[in-house]
Amino acid sequence: MQCETKKENGVRCNNHAMNGDVCCYWHSLKIPEDEKNKKRAKGGRNKILEVVQTNFPKFKLNTVRDVMRLNSLMINSVLHNELDLRISTGLAYLLTLQLRCLELSNLEGRITKLESTIAEDFQNDYNDYSSTSSKSIN
Repeated sequence: MQCETKKENGVRCNNHAMNGDVCCYWHSLKIPEDEKNKKRAKGGRNKILEVVQTNFPKFKLNTVRDVMRLNSLMINSVLHNELDLRISTGLAYLLTLQLRCLELSNLEGRITKLESTIAEDFQNDYNDYSSTSSKSIN
């Protein structure tokens, strides 16, 4: 239910009414003004996350298996209420970036190997051609 209070400009408040009240928290007469002022002064400070010491081991995240292990640990920690979901969401994004880096690194290595193989084959073919063409000239 919407708060029934009208603002100074005549527009109705868009906040939801509290349970058992026709007004929202800010317009309710049941809440003392000093409490409301304390909440206003606090602003968004209550949204700051406290990082609790966890028993997360340090990971080297050099392989896909390492990333999978940390991801499993995070999922279990969230499910057991040992890790805040917002922190795990941020870590999940970073793990996605790490996986992408691992994939690109693997791809780069494969391309480098392929290029060197092609260069060797080209050099061998060139040497074979050079040796046969010089024999035919003599």
